[in-house]
Amino acid sequence: MKKLLFIFGICFFTMSAFSQNPDQKWSLWLGTGPLQYKGEIGNQFNKFDDYKMGYQVAVSRYLSKSFDVSFDLDLRLLDESGGKSDKWQIFGSVLAPTINLHYKLNNGYLLKENSLFQPYVKVGTGAFVGFTKGVSASNDQKYDDTKIASVLTYGIGTKVKVSEKVSLFAEVNDNLTSSDKFDASTGSKRNDSFRRFTIGVIFRLGKAKDDDNDGVSNRKDKCPETPIGAKVDENGCPIDTDSDGIIDLYDECVDVPGLEAFNGCPDSDGDGVKDSDDECPDTPKGSEVDEKGCVVVVEEIIEEVKPLIPQKITDVPELMVKFEPIYFRTNSAEIDASEKMKLDNMAKLLIKHSIIKDVLLSGHTDPRGSSTYNLKLSEKRAKAVLSYLLNKGVGEKRVQIKALGEAHPVSKQASLKEYQKDRRVEFQLND
Repeated sequence: MKKLLFIFGICFFTMSAFSQNPDQKWSLWLGTGPLQYKGEIGNQFNKFDDYKMGYQVAVSRYLSKSFDVSFDLDLRLLDESGGKSDKWQIFGSVLAPTINLHYKLNNGYLLKENSLFQPYVKVGTGAFVGFTKGVSASNDQKYDDTKIASVLTYGIGTKVKVSEKVSLFAEVNDNLTSSDKFDASTGSKRNDSFRRFTIGVIFRLGKAKDDDNDGVSNRKDKCPETPIGAKVDENGCPIDTDSDGIIDLYDECVDVPGLEAFNGCPDSDGDGVKDSDDECPDTPKGSEVDEKGCVVVVEEIIEEVKPLIPQKITDVPELMVKFEPIYFRTNSAEIDASEKMKLDNMAKLLIKHSIIKDVLLSGHTDPRGSSTYNLKLSEKRAKAVLSYLLNKGVGEKRVQIKALGEAHPVSKQASLKEYQKDRRVEFQLND
């Protein structure tokens, strides 16, 4: 008896698990334990010196954070000698199919849903089928009978997590039957009752939904559209190690904050050349640099030329070059230092060549965000470029703006790198 009590106590306080939950609603319970009898022949309740083990199988379903429902099927063995009367012995088996409602104390009100200890109470009803036999001490009287009665069952139990799929449980149930004839004796006005002790294992069935396959179920996923291959945190959100706004999946410099234009790598001196390619890392701001990040030395060559008054833009070779658009960061209308160098050159050309009567600045965005928002953002970008040119001395009447929003994407590939080409302001020069 001491060994059984010790094992039961250890199981009661250290085992069990989260059974079913909103992700995996069904669970299978398998258990074992003794059945104790209380009636005219005797009272075994809470006595562990005379018992036989039986079996339990149950299927339960999650209803809410407070309630589960289960269908239990118990087969228990009975063996009671003496008690109030040492003239009789009752033995046999009892089959009990019941349906039960579980009230979980780890429902967020009393205990947290993911707490280590998860106690519950249960109440249910069903049938008690007794295949019982009896014999007198002198062996001159016997009975062998099958009794079927309704039963009210109630009890308490506890659960503690073992793994995401497996748990253990321990519970005790009292069973009040509607019959006083399981022991073939009706000497009292009380119906026969039984007590069940059960320890066992719970298997959670099914697989939690995870639409973006990041290892975090939809119910817990705060970033449900994580790109394939991205590492995520416990909330299902992509990891950004250096907190520069570019997730590690797309960040080529995961340990150093950087710019989206350089796939997460930094440009410390802001000259438009990322640090890893910059051979002159301390270039003064605003300097014109080459592809290595070093200041360009311009040799001014003065030649004596004949006066030429161009009549059309096509007469000026330097205006026939395709002008690079001005690019912007995500959700921004602020002009980067590297882009200002382009605008400086454009301002010089406009001031130098009065033949350019009309300049159209068209603002664009990438397709993320609503159409209304993108239209306003593209207008802000065009106005930012206009303001910069005016400050450089370009006449206001020569420049017009047009907001096009997301209507004219450069590329149809939906990636962060391709979106950079869409966040732009383009130039159109007219005579």
